[in-house]
Amino acid sequence: MFKTINETDKFRYDDCVINEMIIDSVGISMSVDALIVKGDNSQNSNYTDSYAGTSQIEMKGASIIKIVKDGYKVYDANDVLIKEIPDEEMDINSEKWNIKFAGQYLTGIRRSDEETVFEIEMNDEEGFGVGDSFSVYIKCGDISICWEKYMNRVSY
Repeated sequence: MFKTINETDKFRYDDCVINEMIIDSVGISMSVDALIVKGDNSQNSNYTDSYAGTSQIEMKGASIIKIVKDGYKVYDANDVLIKEIPDEEMDINSEKWNIKFAGQYLTGIRRSDEETVFEIEMNDEEGFGVGDSFSVYIKCGDISICWEKYMNRVSY
């Protein structure tokens, strides 16, 4: 088994899919597929970017601070702003977020001293492109990421 602690910047999240998200009194955990272990990760002896098998992301004692539906801007072909949709803070209790985020894409994890932000992109239900994206602000200590085996090297 491979395990890292607080090395979220040593992974790539290009195609990372959330299989399951659990939010409970223990903390927050996720099962993900297609997580890419960067060559400079402490657990990567191949020194090349490689896919990890199904991985577990765990944050004991973690809690969600806020969830923000990310805003966006639309421009025409002449780079003139057509419309702007601002960020919208969501009610944390309005939905079962763990169920809503299952099957969606984890596109990044940003850490700072104050908070950790999980970037989640939703599938476009109509099939016309990118769906909504959310920034999930979490208060947590350590983040551990574990996986059993390596899959293929990443092709560029």
